[in-house]
Amino acid sequence: MLLLVLVAFADILSTKRALFNRDTAWVYAPERAVLRDVVRDGFPFWNPRFASGQPLAANPAYEVFYPPHWLIFLPNFLFACAAEVVVHFLLAAAGMFLLLRSLRLRIEAAVFGAGTFAFGGMLLSVTNLLPFLFAMTWWPWLGFFANRFFEGRRRSDFALASLALGMILLVGEPATILETAALLGGFALCRLPARRAVGWTAAIGATALLVGAAQLIPAADFARDSSRGTPINYTTVTRWSLEPAAPLEFLGVPVHVTDRTGSPWILSWYCGMLAAALIVAGFAHRVRGWPFVAAVVAVSYAVAIGRHGPILRVLYLAGLKAIRYPEKWFLPAGFVLIVFAAIAADRFLEDARVRRTAHIAAGALIVVNAVAGGVNARLAAAVALTLILFLRGRVLLLFLAILVLVDLGAQMRIVAPRIDGTFYTDVPAIARGIPPHARIYHDADWQATATSTPPTWTLLHDAMYPESQALWGFDGVLESDVAMLYLRPTADFLNVFLHARFGPRRDLGPMLLSFAGATHAITTEHRVVRLQNEKLTIATALVAANRIDEPHTWPHGTAFVDRPFPPAPARIERVRETASSIDADVDADGRALLVIAVTPHRYWCATIDGAPAPLVRANIGFQAIEVPRGRHHVAMRYRNPLVIACAIVSLIAAAALIALAALRSTAPPPPSPR
Repeated sequence: MLLLVLVAFADILSTKRALFNRDTAWVYAPERAVLRDVVRDGFPFWNPRFASGQPLAANPAYEVFYPPHWLIFLPNFLFACAAEVVVHFLLAAAGMFLLLRSLRLRIEAAVFGAGTFAFGGMLLSVTNLLPFLFAMTWWPWLGFFANRFFEGRRRSDFALASLALGMILLVGEPATILETAALLGGFALCRLPARRAVGWTAAIGATALLVGAAQLIPAADFARDSSRGTPINYTTVTRWSLEPAAPLEFLGVPVHVTDRTGSPWILSWYCGMLAAALIVAGFAHRVRGWPFVAAVVAVSYAVAIGRHGPILRVLYLAGLKAIRYPEKWFLPAGFVLIVFAAIAADRFLEDARVRRTAHIAAGALIVVNAVAGGVNARLAAAVALTLILFLRGRVLLLFLAILVLVDLGAQMRIVAPRIDGTFYTDVPAIARGIPPHARIYHDADWQATATSTPPTWTLLHDAMYPESQALWGFDGVLESDVAMLYLRPTADFLNVFLHARFGPRRDLGPMLLSFAGATHAITTEHRVVRLQNEKLTIATALVAANRIDEPHTWPHGTAFVDRPFPPAPARIERVRETASSIDADVDADGRALLVIAVTPHRYWCATIDGAPAPLVRANIGFQAIEVPRGRHHVAMRYRNPLVIACAIVSLIAAAALIALAALRSTAPPPPSPR
């Protein structure tokens, strides 16, 4: 099975091809390029590459503390990106096999379940939603160790279950954390008396929280300072609601998408025609675990349909206002259905009645797919399954294995498409002549957003649409906050800019670009324009911040602050920057203001000649420091103390759990899988 995973992804491991669909090229590849770049300057507290600078380590999108993500630091960038994806598929397949064996399934059924999980549409779909791939990879491992612990009460299994859950917490994806808690709690209630189930689930969760502290606590602290600190409107929350008919995809039936995006959030729920027939047969014969699976599917469905049903609105009114895209809530249902299909497969191997029901179900799937989808690969799979089920013995198993491989393999390049590896390595022609770490404003991107005409993949590369500029060593300003993770000053400045760009005050555009320190702009015609702006400037005039919208032409060098004063002339003689620090030598003729086009945050601190100096907010979304008369050295540092303190807690907790897992347990071992 693991060899099949390597074969399936051999093209991207060779770096000749690469994943690119949706967020892969738009978000994940640039984020990984930034992380690789920033760590050269030391610990990655701050990201200077996006939106005039944003927190990095505290932002769970970067998964700084998630150990498998450290593969990204391998020398070859394309291989590093491929390796972290493939490693998770290997872990997912191995974990599912072990989970199913711990449930006392035959090897054949466990192999089937592991393959269906690894190559099914659900896991392939999250190759372009990497935080979900990372978190879901650990679901079978958590189930495996938790099941062993519930049966044998060995401290090593408790430690390993806590570590598996800790890995999910270090990924930091909020929805999967909640889903994992629900799955673990529900599974415990099925295995133990209620009081013990609650107690042991809480114990595993509390221990895992210590492992996940490095990401969870700084992320919660960061969230209140970002756009996620304010409620998301209901329309945005319910975008990408699960289509009510979407579960029919498990049967191979294509489902029409009514969401305004035009595509589903999970590109395919299909996990194979054999799995579909076994799920039907499993429920028909009420095989082991069917009440739990039915409950998970029902609850997941009720929440995931979002705008199509009442449950999400109730949850929204109750306070769940920070998590978007309800379709993600159906992921637990997909997971337990695959486990259930494997359990049904085990019964299939020993019970002729289940085989007959699966055969009948396969015949029914022919009719369903012929009516709903016409002549296609899914119909062919249903026909092939129906014919194969007439066979018996080892020949039956052989042909079923071939069917599963062909059936699921047919959708791999559709759900997880590839592109030539040079997409990420060939420097676009438009980048030539732009100096490293230039700050680029992309006007064409805003025009595309306003007209709902996203660029083609070729244009994304050739015109360096955000955030792809980071792949080539450039910084960005005034990018769209799609993830809603920018700091609030950035959101405030972006709102003012968009009001000017698409409103009546387009004359404010050049001044606002100067505030952001934009050195280059890419026009709607995809041409590069050099702008005469700098990241650090000396204010020539100061005006009260509330006057920025006045119908007045402000002279170049004007800065807007809460407490203006007549600034003296000054000169910036030397500047040295790293990712999380700025040093500047300033010679001031009197009381002057040094304006820094970097997003303010409470963990920035400044000194003048070694003495602490206050930073003030300037130009809506940036900061400044008052410099007295004379020659001075101004230093700024970004350090988030929560990050280091919580990382130490996580390190100690993880080390303690690893040591506990290594100790011999006095408890009896769990029963044999058979």
